[in-house]
Amino acid sequence: MCTLGNIKLVTYALSLVNEVFQFAWPHRSALLDLLRSDLPLQCARSKTLERSEHKDNFENITMSNYQLIYFPLRGRGQATRYLFVDNGIDYKEENCAQDWIKTYKPKMPFGQSPLLKDGDFEVAQSNTIMRHLGRKHGLYPSDLQEAAKADMITDHVEDIRGPYVRMIYQNYENGKDDFVKTLPEKLGYIENLFKKWGTEYITTKISFADYILFDLLDTLQILTPTCIDALPTLKAFYDRMASRPNLKKYRETEEFKKMPVNGNGKQ
Repeated sequence: MCTLGNIKLVTYALSLVNEVFQFAWPHRSALLDLLRSDLPLQCARSKTLERSEHKDNFENITMSNYQLIYFPLRGRGQATRYLFVDNGIDYKEENCAQDWIKTYKPKMPFGQSPLLKDGDFEVAQSNTIMRHLGRKHGLYPSDLQEAAKADMITDHVEDIRGPYVRMIYQNYENGKDDFVKTLPEKLGYIENLFKKWGTEYITTKISFADYILFDLLDTLQILTPTCIDALPTLKAFYDRMASRPNLKKYRETEEFKKMPVNGNGKQ
């Protein structure tokens, strides 16, 4: 059907064609020379190369071949396992307990494990491993203030874990009660921050630091089961982490249940 609107649209289109023709006709020789050259092909090749390089970089991020070298215990490696499992990231684990002194220890950057192999790249120090994985898999906050929150909690966890490890391996019988007495204050700091920040996780979404904190709380509750009962916000966080489907399924396996917390059988 021919309407006034259709006539106006066709008239406008013809005017555009006329303007393009008037511009191009005086430059027809230059345009023909350009089309005959290999510049368009070079541009196409350049774009293809850019896409290929971008694709390769993306694959390096998402398809890395991870290998975690650690002892068959929770210890300093468990937070990394949680991160892998919860996010569906494939990895292999190598038990370094056999011939640790002669074979593995000399190869470690700082003479200790865990060690993460990310392809040919080696990452030592447990919290550095977590930050490295966080940056690669969207689990390290891009916002500076959010990142500072994750780092604060990670460092505070270390302030608790350090004395815990020394107590476990050096003074369990005589030091356990004194260590437990320090927990209400130290865990109370985290409780207060969680209330202040008002988020379900340490930041607005789950990050590498949540797995570190969750692992600590898990370990402490084995030592003293009621340590977070008087801290409702922190307990809600722990329950929220424990109920995440992949973590819940993993923690129900016999392999996880039988894994010792520490290397000397004390926990």
